Amino acid sequence: MIVEVTDRRSDAQPLTVEDLECFLNVFRRIMDDKFYKFYKFYALRLYRNKPSDKIPAAHQIEALERLDEWFREQRDMHSGSILVLPTGGGKTFATVRFLCTSPLSKGYKVLWLAHTHHLLEQAFHAFESEVKHISLPQTRLDVRVVSGTPGHCSVDEIGTTDNVLIATLQTLTRAYKRKQPKLEAFLKSANDKLFVVFDEAHHSPSPTYRQLIIG
Repeated sequence: MIVEVTDRRSDAQPLTVEDLECFLNVFRRIMDDKFYKFYKFYALRLYRNKPSDKIPAAHQIEALERLDEWFREQRDMHSGSILVLPTGGGKTFATVRFLCTSPLSKGYKVLWLAHTHHLLEQAFHAFESEVKHISLPQTRLDVRVVSGTPGHCSVDEIGTTDNVLIATLQTLTRAYKRKQPKLEAFLKSANDKLFVVFDEAHHSPSPTYRQLIIG
């Protein structure tokens, strides 16, 4: 069977074999009754030429500049930073924009922790408009939501090709204590380039968060 995929843009480039394989893999999952909608693969070159539909506000630009400066100058791999914005100030958007322009562009993997399924899904959808900002040599991005909520992926579905793992603290803590093989393989695949995001960071001093970080 020959599949021809065209793009009407004058600057369009032919799809690669990898693009077609990924398309077929996604198609197979859609046809499979075990398909989960909270997983997405992005072929990044198909997004890079799309016009940006989100422009940071002045306070977000200032926050992004400070985050980028901190990321460039950090000397301790265990150092951290806190993004503080008022309610409705666009913390999720600013965080995802920063992740795409800095850590993900530098080959880091991201572990995003939150305590409700609503926050997980909010983060998942935020990547849609921002992946265009991930620079070369990165060519793909796999984003997966993991929790016990129907429609989310299970821990058993975590893959080493995942670039962004968005999970509830409860689910991840149980898997970590059990030394779940798929989670351990994901963490090992980061090769010490793992960037951890704590959504609603004021929860991070709690014993559950501290046990996960220290343990």
